[in-house]
Amino acid sequence: MITSSPNSFLDRLAASQLLTVDQLTAAQAAAVGRDKKALAESLVEQGLLTRFQARQLRVGASSFFLGNYVIVDCLGRGGNGIVYK
Repeated sequence: MITSSPNSFLDRLAASQLLTVDQLTAAQAAAVGRDKKALAESLVEQGLLTRFQARQLRVGASSFFLGNYVIVDCLGRGGNGIVYK
């Protein structure tokens, strides 16, 4: 079950390892009194997350690494798979 509390969003954000410790601390401070959508939009505006990453974190994803690569966007889907950027 996906909850809408910012704390669960922050837990997923921390687990994703997309931000440095300092950036995560600042995000946690900014989360006080804000919903997860507003916090995600703020992180996108600051250039810390892509829109794709923010959207995926909001719906429950926390893994954005494929080997040595960081997934930043979904380029398309087809019958045989998904293409990520």
